[in-house]
Amino acid sequence: MKLTKVPHCVSFLAMERDFSAPLKTLDLTIKPKKFHVKCTNHVTLDYYENYVMTTTYSQTMQDLQKEQASKLFNYYGHPQSIVEIGCGDGSFLKHCHPLFKSIVGIEPSKQFIAEAKKSGFNIIHGYVSSKKLLTSQKFDCFVTRQVFEHLEDPVDVLKGIKKMLEPKAVGLIEVPNGYRAMRMGRFYEFFPDHIHYYSVNSLVDLATKTNFNVISCNEAFGGDYLELWLRNGDNDRLNTIGTTRNALCKAIDDFLGQHKEIIVFGAGAKTLCILANLSNINQIQCVVDDDPHKWGRFIPNTSIPITARKSLADYEPEVVFIMSLSYVEEVTKKIKVLTPKAKVFTINENNQIVQIR
Repeated sequence: MKLTKVPHCVSFLAMERDFSAPLKTLDLTIKPKKFHVKCTNHVTLDYYENYVMTTTYSQTMQDLQKEQASKLFNYYGHPQSIVEIGCGDGSFLKHCHPLFKSIVGIEPSKQFIAEAKKSGFNIIHGYVSSKKLLTSQKFDCFVTRQVFEHLEDPVDVLKGIKKMLEPKAVGLIEVPNGYRAMRMGRFYEFFPDHIHYYSVNSLVDLATKTNFNVISCNEAFGGDYLELWLRNGDNDRLNTIGTTRNALCKAIDDFLGQHKEIIVFGAGAKTLCILANLSNINQIQCVVDDDPHKWGRFIPNTSIPITARKSLADYEPEVVFIMSLSYVEEVTKKIKVLTPKAKVFTINENNQIVQIR
């Protein structure tokens, strides 16, 4: 379809009254399987050399950026470095400063580079592509916000980003919610600066084409934005499962050998998989579960009974080991009520035994 009478450049504001600015006609093409819209590209690369559009001055935006920086940090697990592609005036990098030791921005706008450097950030001038590396540094995290809608070849740019990443790196791609604009007939969100209008489908397709693992893809900022959270492809991790199992089960066996009165909380699938690999399993007095359908039964290949939660008060164990790993916070509160003196342990995301009380 064609959309007429569209501003030739939405970052342009006139310096004088009644200034005559041209209008454009956009050709919009929809890819129905991906719910993706492609727009006529009226913009050349040098347009971004003097680009000055920013949302820095909104407190709502600052709150979002702070939340996103923290989420990246936690997804990786204490990363050291981050790169932002299209960093603008460095607004997002300021939220990264308390979290990351090494912070790099990449930006084509010379005016924005000057502003970001005032905050002391290392900013590289240029455009990311798969054909030319702008830096030899490898990063634990990356972020690119409100950039991918401007790109003629987003696949090539994401391949270029991938070359700058560590094997387990995580990242965020934030774009306008193109599917919402299309679905709601928001004609005012279609303009020449943007070439691609994304849906969840087309963002996930972009990640798949570049061998990224999708952590999640969701609406954000009141539905105006889409967030694609990625992890660099790490398919070789499957080969480490056996090693991880052996190390964790040995650690649990050693742990069981050091304590006499132990109760396990949770008789679900995760617990059964863990217990099946233990040598010191008979150190466990019982397994507690809130599901009444499991009470009175036993852990396979053992004489360990499965009992109701109230038995915690009867046993008064020295240690409660939570193996209901999806419900640790909830279970900890229940344990505190029935056996307040017991030490509580569980398994963290790094497959380590940790004490939580």
